[in-house]
Amino acid sequence: MHDTASLFKATFFQQQASDRPAYPHMLTSASKGTFTSWYQEIKTTVSSAVGDSISVQVALEDNRPQGEQGYLFKQLLFDGEVVWEADIGADGAAPQTITRALEARGTAAQISVRLHARKASWIQAKVYAGTPEVTVNGQPVAATLSQRAKAFS
Repeated sequence: MHDTASLFKATFFQQQASDRPAYPHMLTSASKGTFTSWYQEIKTTVSSAVGDSISVQVALEDNRPQGEQGYLFKQLLFDGEVVWEADIGADGAAPQTITRALEARGTAAQISVRLHARKASWIQAKVYAGTPEVTVNGQPVAATLSQRAKAFS
């Protein structure tokens, strides 16, 4: 039997305080690595109607200028679907601003920024994220963020 209660208290299942003032959110892999399908995310849900125009903009930066590729990915998700991603080992560590124009499919739209492990690895990484700026039909809406980490997607 596995002690899952202790496992979910582990650092890589909890969002850590950001050590960069320009980015209020930090997603981090474990100091001893991650396993396939693990992820850590911040997310928000906004009210919408079918067909509403939703715009999302988020500033991201990571601490890996280069390295092993194909393991850890920064992602932007809309209603559970990846709409942007970059391999942290391939895209450099320079700050990025990601902007996507999307169309609402229902009465609520979920927007997530996450660090996702495609393969198990010993890679240690941090992804710094600004608070996503969201508009619905051109009107800014407040992003009330929650965080979570999950072992399997």
